[in-house]
Amino acid sequence: INAEYMGQPCVQLMGITQSRYLDAQDIAGIQATTHFNANQIKKLYVRFQSLDRSETGTITVDDFMTIPELAMNPLAERFIKLFLREGKNATSPTEHSVNFSQFCRLLSHLVPSRRTRPDDHNAEQVATQLREEKLQLVFRIYDVDEDGFIGSEDLFKVLRMMTSPAVKDDQLRHVVDVTIKEADADHDGRISYSEFAKVLQK
Repeated sequence: INAEYMGQPCVQLMGITQSRYLDAQDIAGIQATTHFNANQIKKLYVRFQSLDRSETGTITVDDFMTIPELAMNPLAERFIKLFLREGKNATSPTEHSVNFSQFCRLLSHLVPSRRTRPDDHNAEQVATQLREEKLQLVFRIYDVDEDGFIGSEDLFKVLRMMTSPAVKDDQLRHVVDVTIKEADADHDGRISYSEFAKVLQK
């Protein structure tokens, strides 16, 4: 890795045929929408480039899932695909690829913030926005049929993905019934986003 910080800070990776840099403006833009500091962003760029074997400036969901910490999470792939569907744009035109900015933003949702950055007056606002976005994405993970509510079948399917085959279906059904009963404030037999958020923010 050849890193130069004279006049115009940048990070350049050796051995890459395309000229691709992460400059100070790029870093500032990512800092504005994540809880990562500049040094963390530079390290993430190195990790991103190692995953971008095709040197296109994007990585696929499959590439993303080679990260061991994510591969162990049964819901990680669904989370990533939902995130990409929300943020699809011209720089990453499909819901199956991730550019570096998206990579950082997604990791900002998946990796807990250890401390608010002291050099950023908007850090608390960014953290609040990230919490809300993460909450919405998590809700959508559980809303399997995408009807805007978490019903008993939605919750059962997600719990089935998360638990060992040794856990019997009737045991999971009991957990589902208890969970919905506790969260369902309006007693309509399902969990709305506002009910979901209220439970998780307690």
